[in-house]
Amino acid sequence: MSMILPNPPRPGEPVRAEHIKSLIEYCRAITPRSSAFCRVSTTSGGTTFQPVRRPEPESPGGEGVDWSKIMFGYKVNPDGDNPLEVRIYAGRIASIVVAQADVVLPGADGDYYVYVRRAKSNDSTSVMSGADWPDDDATYAYYILHQFEVEAGVAGIKTVIRPLARDKMQVDKTGLQYQVLQIDAEGAVTVDWLRAGP
Repeated sequence: MSMILPNPPRPGEPVRAEHIKSLIEYCRAITPRSSAFCRVSTTSGGTTFQPVRRPEPESPGGEGVDWSKIMFGYKVNPDGDNPLEVRIYAGRIASIVVAQADVVLPGADGDYYVYVRRAKSNDSTSVMSGADWPDDDATYAYYILHQFEVEAGVAGIKTVIRPLARDKMQVDKTGLQYQVLQIDAEGAVTVDWLRAGP
């Protein structure tokens, strides 16, 4: 099929079948076709282009993402019977395996963090939640995972936070750095860096 407009026959030259064939192939090549993003309709009144309505984005943490395949992924209300329950899927902090766990957030409206508590003596881990996460001490190290918002007795993701390195990535002597993934109401993700310290 040719994308080049065929030359017309010269005056006095007969119109050959090749001319007609080339013209038809050219017309076919430039004829708009529907795609996943645009529907083309050709009628006697002309050709119209209509954008295909894309499906509404999934709500953050919705069915469009298989969070069970993501380290420390989550699912709100995993069994369908408690809108304050959050399942945190298994993950790894350095070489330490953290098992899947279900956490029930408090019922009061507000923001809550879900984090991992690691015992420094034997590297045993627990997934916990609270309005804040504790500072590391001589006994435990803490690794923040996500921030959830409770509103009218229903939990929803607010921020996905991934701790870096073993205890959080040390940027310099003045602070710690976290990668923060924020998901807006349309499901768009923004990646930022959060630095904590003096």
